[in-house]
Amino acid sequence: MTTRVLSVIPVLLIASILIFIAMRVLPGDPVSVLAQGTPITPQQRAALTQEYHLDESIPAQYVAWLGNAVTGDLGTSLKSNQPVTEILGRAIPRTLLLLAGAFIVSLLISLPLGLLAALREGRPTDQLVISLTMLLFAVPLFITCVLAIYVFSYQLDLFPAFGLEFDSFSSVVQHMILPWITLGLALVAAQTATLRAGLVDALHQDYIVMAQSRGIPWRTVLRRHALRSALVPVVTLLGVQLSSMIVGSVFVDYIFGLGGLGSVLVNAVSFRDLPLVQASVLLVSAFFILANLAVDLVAARLDPRYAVR
Repeated sequence: MTTRVLSVIPVLLIASILIFIAMRVLPGDPVSVLAQGTPITPQQRAALTQEYHLDESIPAQYVAWLGNAVTGDLGTSLKSNQPVTEILGRAIPRTLLLLAGAFIVSLLISLPLGLLAALREGRPTDQLVISLTMLLFAVPLFITCVLAIYVFSYQLDLFPAFGLEFDSFSSVVQHMILPWITLGLALVAAQTATLRAGLVDALHQDYIVMAQSRGIPWRTVLRRHALRSALVPVVTLLGVQLSSMIVGSVFVDYIFGLGGLGSVLVNAVSFRDLPLVQASVLLVSAFFILANLAVDLVAARLDPRYAVR
């Protein structure tokens, strides 16, 4: 397990190298972006070139950037002239709030549906749940967002369609309800299908039959044995879903104007704000890597056979 945790360090390092190179091979440079089509003097160009180490080789630029990043200096935004760390510091809590809420919503929906379908295997209820999950899987995320805004914001006027205010707890919930539901529904289909399949398989195992024959109450067998075993593939599935969650959170964040990493990243790319784009993409990659590590640890906790040494 210690080896698995330590393996995150070289993965993060490789990710930072790839992101740095990708940002450098894109057309344009910080000097051109800052100029914004207006002429600048040779002295100004030279100063900017020196500031961003553009006169050095890419490996030298990377070493300089990594040294600053390790100390918490991710550069300055070309658009707002604010430290990148301050911009990301304001955006990260909003994104984490979106991801955590969407994940909880997905579990609140998928766990009862998966359990109901497994316990009613082959019956009309099971078929209804399967049809519902197929429908959710087929509907694109942007359609869900548009429908949610149109129905619940413009037609029913129940929830705000844009922005996020931290004035009060009720204000946060009102602004986050639609983003949580739209992103959470995107996860429900796979989670429900995986839980149903795992639970159906577990219920047909010999140890479940033996536990019942020993007189153990059915609810205890279901909770302590069958459901625990069925949750392992659901947890491991989360590692696969993380990529779609992160991409989906960028889209949902921008559509609903939450001011999280999605809005920051889209605006930075539009402006070609190199330091901010680079730091944002690296942060998303780090989150993805660390979240997968957490998934491995939770799966090993649920079932020691999944433990990695």
